[in-house]
Amino acid sequence: MASAKGCPAPVWPAPACLRKYFSSLLDSSEVYFQFTVSRHVGKVIFWIVVFFLVLLALRLVSVWQARREKQEQQTRARKPADEPMVRCGQCGVYLPKSSAIMTERGFGCGDPHCAHQR
Repeated sequence: MASAKGCPAPVWPAPACLRKYFSSLLDSSEVYFQFTVSRHVGKVIFWIVVFFLVLLALRLVSVWQARREKQEQQTRARKPADEPMVRCGQCGVYLPKSSAIMTERGFGCGDPHCAHQR
């Protein structure tokens, strides 16, 4: 085998002059490797954080919509009747005032079986 200039034939472990040459290469490549790996790891961590922030934002929007729908349902359920309700004087059933009939005992429901129920 041909020997490098000023170095004996390669023998393992490498002679001191080759170790010096390769160690400087290894040091610079380690720095480059560490730099590129740390840069890539930083990008991965950044995208993981962005992914979880998007998930959190979607969850918050979902919770907000659910609360809004629940509140709308409660306000619809709590709305008072548009028309006052009256009680039938014969059977005791409550009905809207517009569909009630005026009788001698007050309001009536108009049902033919109403007088027989009570």
